[in-house]
Amino acid sequence: MKPLCILDLDGTLLDCSRRHYQCYHDIVTELGRRPWSYSDYWRMKREARPTSRILDNSDHALLKAYNHRWLESIESPEMLRLDQPFPGVVDKLREWKGQGLLVLATMRRQRGVLREQLASLEMLGLFDQLIVVHGRDKAASTRDKLAFNYISLTWIGDTEIDRQAGLAMGARVCLVSNGIRDAKYLRMLGSDKRVAVYPDLTAIDPFGTPWEDGEPPEPTLMQYGLA
Repeated sequence: MKPLCILDLDGTLLDCSRRHYQCYHDIVTELGRRPWSYSDYWRMKREARPTSRILDNSDHALLKAYNHRWLESIESPEMLRLDQPFPGVVDKLREWKGQGLLVLATMRRQRGVLREQLASLEMLGLFDQLIVVHGRDKAASTRDKLAFNYISLTWIGDTEIDRQAGLAMGARVCLVSNGIRDAKYLRMLGSDKRVAVYPDLTAIDPFGTPWEDGEPPEPTLMQYGLA
């Protein structure tokens, strides 16, 4: 058995901010509303504001129409072309490749489209398994589909969903703060000795020395986004 690292995709490995904003912008425009700027939208998204607050509207019919169009559009090829790996991510995955097992676990819905995107970004061959959970419970789906036994487990993600899933699977959890959630929000989720927040994926060593007594390394000013 080998050490295992489970990785989230959007906001962890890929900068999906332009795709999310373009999808939002197009739908809001279709609905006859004025969109926020990219910077304002992404700030609200990273603060985990609900869709009703971002749209400044709680009308059920409007929110239903927005969510329906979002699911239709967010994984379309033209939107996915806006994604790019964060700087240093591909090199870091190549470095990790020989040290343990790398499993991608994503909330995406279209496995074929995912494979095409990863191939176009020269990332497909970096993973030992792809798990697409189709919006279901991430921990349960990952556990059910995981093809490997392992001697240790690290979960790397960028949202409250990854935190919850990693803890549910007994992993040490590393959350990056340059993705869909910012460092302030990730810290507000609560203190847990199995969870640490990092500025980005390149600051993490999933196959290095395990945290002593389950404790994450002492956070730095950089990890809190203050350096």
